[in-house]
Amino acid sequence: MNGLAVKYAELLSISLQQAFYQNHYCKKYAVTPEPDFLLVPTNECMDTMKRLDHICREMPATAGLTVFSRVHGKNAGGNDLLRFKPVAGDKLCFWIILKNPAAINFNQLPVAMDNSGIFYFTNQITDAAALRKNLHLTTSIAGVDETVDTVIKKNNSYQYHHGATVATGTAVVKHNLTGVEIAPVTIVNQSASADLYFDLSALPQGKCKLFINHIEQDAFYYTGVDAPQQVFGVIELLLDNTLDANYRAVEVDRSLTSDRPLYTIPFINRATRWRYTLALKTNSPLFIEMDALSAANKTDFINRLNIVSNDTAISFTQTSASPDGTSFQFVSNTAVALQEKYISSSSVTKDTLSLTLKKYIGVAAEAAVRTDLQCPSTGGIDAINNPVIYSDILLTI
Repeated sequence: MNGLAVKYAELLSISLQQAFYQNHYCKKYAVTPEPDFLLVPTNECMDTMKRLDHICREMPATAGLTVFSRVHGKNAGGNDLLRFKPVAGDKLCFWIILKNPAAINFNQLPVAMDNSGIFYFTNQITDAAALRKNLHLTTSIAGVDETVDTVIKKNNSYQYHHGATVATGTAVVKHNLTGVEIAPVTIVNQSASADLYFDLSALPQGKCKLFINHIEQDAFYYTGVDAPQQVFGVIELLLDNTLDANYRAVEVDRSLTSDRPLYTIPFINRATRWRYTLALKTNSPLFIEMDALSAANKTDFINRLNIVSNDTAISFTQTSASPDGTSFQFVSNTAVALQEKYISSSSVTKDTLSLTLKKYIGVAAEAAVRTDLQCPSTGGIDAINNPVIYSDILLTI
């Protein structure tokens, strides 16, 4: 008796890439990787995967997942054929859940997240130069950009205020992908304006638009009924074979080419101005040395006190000094991209970045006061003067 052979092949993969990390995916680990983000299939996605016989596997080492699909037979070119062909409108959607709040600091993301919106990523991208092993789902190839990669989100109850009266039958919410339309449950006209109330529960999850008299008035993402309360974003992958060749996962004949798509979401590491505040105790050797000088020599001493690095691209300016000589501030002259580990960009041997507090800079008596100053932590972010953002470090001597 012959056994039943069921074969699965890779359909697609997703990876969230963070330039902050040395491995580009997560913090350094010895045994188990711990990604900063969790990808969770939506309820609608689970239903679609069940119908098409897909299997989803987490890939924590690359901060993502891989979807496998049941295949049966091959085409003339020798490529696997899907056992069940997707129909128009089929898509796989995954919620992005933020697990590590520090990622907001070291990635170039809003310093204060807006709960009215979410990040939205899709494979409906036109970029002929994008490689199959690096298909960015972000609008820009550079990475996540809040100005173009976020959308307003709405739940089942959607209300819209219009600045003119609205006649019955002239307002609809339309689901972008399927074209399904729904009319408002209630229209309240008063004072030359209107309040429209919609129940969106009959719509599929996804992007929608509100039209009044065939004119677009609003656009949003309908989250459906299963969205997590603290959702960071959503990934929407269409299985449509009409997508651009490099971005589609399934071909017209329902085949899977040998080079499977890897969809990526690249995060740009945040660049900050490094601001060191030096607090000198009155009994510290440096303060005692400075305090013993004449007024003129003390001024010169202060002017020749600064932080230097072994990276020619990173330099500092002393921006303030207290009259009593107990407090100094040094700020990097340029913004520096935050990283898990800092390497000197000007070092031929790729030495670790070294920061040193020096005195008497530029004269024969030049000497190090303290070596191996700490680099910024991911928590010390000051965004009061946004878009100029500082990383604060306190030194006490």
